[in-house]
Amino acid sequence: MKKLTVLLTALLMVNLLSAQVKDTSTVNIEPDDDTVVLVMSEHVKVVFPSQPEMQPLPTGGTLYILNKDPQTTYTAMGIDLGSIGLTADFVKAEGIKLWEQLKEAIFSQLSGVTITKDQARVFKGRNSFYIELDGINSDDIQFKGKKAYTLLFFEGRILNQFMYLSSAKNSKPEDANVFFNSIVVEN
Repeated sequence: MKKLTVLLTALLMVNLLSAQVKDTSTVNIEPDDDTVVLVMSEHVKVVFPSQPEMQPLPTGGTLYILNKDPQTTYTAMGIDLGSIGLTADFVKAEGIKLWEQLKEAIFSQLSGVTITKDQARVFKGRNSFYIELDGINSDDIQFKGKKAYTLLFFEGRILNQFMYLSSAKNSKPEDANVFFNSIVVEN
């Protein structure tokens, strides 16, 4: 189990840290109210405020990223973990324990980021992990001066990750929840 945890953590961090979150502080982005329903998998969909950019991940899968304005970024990705031996039966059997096993390894990779909340919970009928991060002291361009709210859950052997990043001083979990509540999980 420890070997699987290390492999899964490494895979998550490679994908998370390879995400190219662009510096939009000098980009003029016109408001766009055209929402886009993104089909992540056969059973998972999410609504983006406008068309996200697609970026292939080094470990397979696709990252969808939207720099909505100079202060706000939305991301979503689904990673099929069958290639490292993870099965839907294993995920189901481990349940909430799986997140606890991964938590320390994930957190050890987030240099200079303060974890303000981490919670294993049930989200729309799926075991999930919710994380709030404060990057005020981070040197990582993705997190520096930002707050990040992340939701992860499995659909079978596919790990779905959704993140809302904001550099707004008054950013709060409710802002991210609008994005997270747009997620549709079908049986």
